Amino acid sequence: MKLIDKLHDLIEAEHSRFILWITVFIAAGIVFYFNLQDEPPFYLPIALTISGSIFVTALLLLKNRLKQIFLIPAIISLCFFAGIMFAQVRTNTVDSPYLEKSLPIQNISGKILEITQTPKGSKIILKDVYIPDIPQEKTPKLVSVSLKTYDPNLLNGQIISLRAGLFPPPAPSLAGGFDFSRYFYFKQIGAIGFGITPIKIIPQDANSQENFDVRFAEFRHKLSESIRSNFKEPGGSIAAAFITGETRTIPDEVNENMRTAGLYHLLAVSGMNLSIVAGLAFFSLRLILATIPAIALRIPIKKLAAILALIVSYIYLRVAGSPVSAERAFLMVTFIFVAILLDRDPNPMRSIAVSAFFIMMLKPESVLTASFQLSYSATAALIASYEWGIKRFTSNREGFGIRNIFLYFAAVILTSLVAWLATEPFIIYHFNQFSSYGLIANTIADPLVSFILMPLVIVGVLLMPFGLEAIAFSPMQYGVDLLIKIADKVAALPYAMLMLPPPSDLGFIIIILGGIWIYFWQSSLRWLGVIGVIAGMATSLNYVSPDIFINDDAKRIAARLDNGEIAMLKGRIGNATSDQWKRAALRKEYIEKDQVPLKCEKKDCRITLHGYRVALISNQEKLGEYCNSSDIIIANFAIDTAQKCSARLLIDKAKLQSLGSATIWFDNQDIKIKYAQTQRGNRPWVKQSSEGSEE
Repeated sequence: MKLIDKLHDLIEAEHSRFILWITVFIAAGIVFYFNLQDEPPFYLPIALTISGSIFVTALLLLKNRLKQIFLIPAIISLCFFAGIMFAQVRTNTVDSPYLEKSLPIQNISGKILEITQTPKGSKIILKDVYIPDIPQEKTPKLVSVSLKTYDPNLLNGQIISLRAGLFPPPAPSLAGGFDFSRYFYFKQIGAIGFGITPIKIIPQDANSQENFDVRFAEFRHKLSESIRSNFKEPGGSIAAAFITGETRTIPDEVNENMRTAGLYHLLAVSGMNLSIVAGLAFFSLRLILATIPAIALRIPIKKLAAILALIVSYIYLRVAGSPVSAERAFLMVTFIFVAILLDRDPNPMRSIAVSAFFIMMLKPESVLTASFQLSYSATAALIASYEWGIKRFTSNREGFGIRNIFLYFAAVILTSLVAWLATEPFIIYHFNQFSSYGLIANTIADPLVSFILMPLVIVGVLLMPFGLEAIAFSPMQYGVDLLIKIADKVAALPYAMLMLPPPSDLGFIIIILGGIWIYFWQSSLRWLGVIGVIAGMATSLNYVSPDIFINDDAKRIAARLDNGEIAMLKGRIGNATSDQWKRAALRKEYIEKDQVPLKCEKKDCRITLHGYRVALISNQEKLGEYCNSSDIIIANFAIDTAQKCSARLLIDKAKLQSLGSATIWFDNQDIKIKYAQTQRGNRPWVKQSSEGSEE
């Protein structure tokens, strides 16, 4: 009885936290939907959600024991079905047409929705696109075109005509890898490609009205350029990234060093940035209002400051491009400001749960992204740690005594430690990377960004209309240079970046559930979640690196050599596909071409990998010869199925176009192969046959 009573007391103590699990079960429904092989009937999730709502309502009205038995399972089922419904409604609402095959270079036209300068030129997003010989109903809503140059005369809202080669959104380049097609589908980008200068600007009617999105995109672009013009590069690009979230102009070397040091999250507009803006706006506006007696004596300035700070936060969210992490922070500060208006004390953990609910309802696809997972895990961990222990060390500490200064730095270190522990499993799962000195680097860099760089860049932007931005930007240059130097020094340390095997998909789910268990419960029950996190991470011990990677067009092939290094056998490196392959092989770089034991005769090549003879052939007439001397044949042409071949594994272009990119493992005397397309099913964003392409 004592055990039962103790368990009952634990449940009662956690009663107020049960509501937090609603978002977890909704997320489970969303993940279930996106992993289905076929699209369910549109009416089914809606019908199940409505019937579930009716059933839960009926149970709530009951007053007998049936209510206690069925209520929790009914609520879990309702949330699960609601998640499926949110995802399917979103999928059908987007309805994003995409190219079904690659198009040759030809003239296209469209209106510039967004233009961004990049280290290699520029990238343009076009809307209202016209592509010859493509019916309007099948024309992509948006097209992304990369240019090798940046033309400052091109502006958002202009209608342009240019010669471009276009491709369908690329399919995954790795079995179980990141699905670019799904990503572009929800962005409504139905084609990607490259443009060729010169570009013709088509005159528009002087009375034509631009929509808000185009005007705001032009404002963001001009703001980024204005901020950058006040700094020496790459400091200007980093300063602009703090405000607009645009990181494409930051040099690749700086980006790589920031990733290696574990500081790359500081370059993106995160929840921390928006929280800083909201906090500065609230306290500054409240201070200003307090100095005006006519207002301070007649109006509750705390509530007025909350309203004004909320408006400022929303403007910053739009200027920053509305990334998921910033949307999460905006929703949370909204609840906090609303609590101030209602004279209530905000509950941070409930705020994060409610913000997750709204994001999952409006953008359910976000649940699958690293950005969503990293942001919510870090924030929930920080809130939970504060609830559990950090507040014990920081409460009732006033003044600037030595003890309190020590406690401040201890809190900074603990905050960095908690955020680091909460995010590293996600980074390892998604990117196979571990920043060895990330904790140290963040402990140094986070205060620099939070207390110096972010306030300075905000003040500088506010002073820009008066031409006084140098007051803030000049000292900020030294701070940005220091941030870059910290990243450079940390990245240069030995073993700064380790390539680690990721946990399995099931292990990753166990890690997430273990983390949520730790975050949500307040009693000693929470520490049971540590077992889940450890068990989930342990599944990484079963990871086996692939031995051969083949893209779905057979134009890019990589292999893990006998010495464990990865080599590109065919195609070029420095793109999304090659980056994904080297991470899967747990390598940082590809070895040089001259170190690859590849023997080629014209366009046909041979290589021996782990005892298996592999042939890469382009000449159909040589097929018979290679069939008799190879274990694996990879051909960039369609092979007649009637032709006999003694090779153990035969992969041709037709098979790749049908089944998608191939990943091969050598397991003793066995050869295992997985195709990307077979794991994706028949979904709106999946091309049933693809030529494969890459931006």
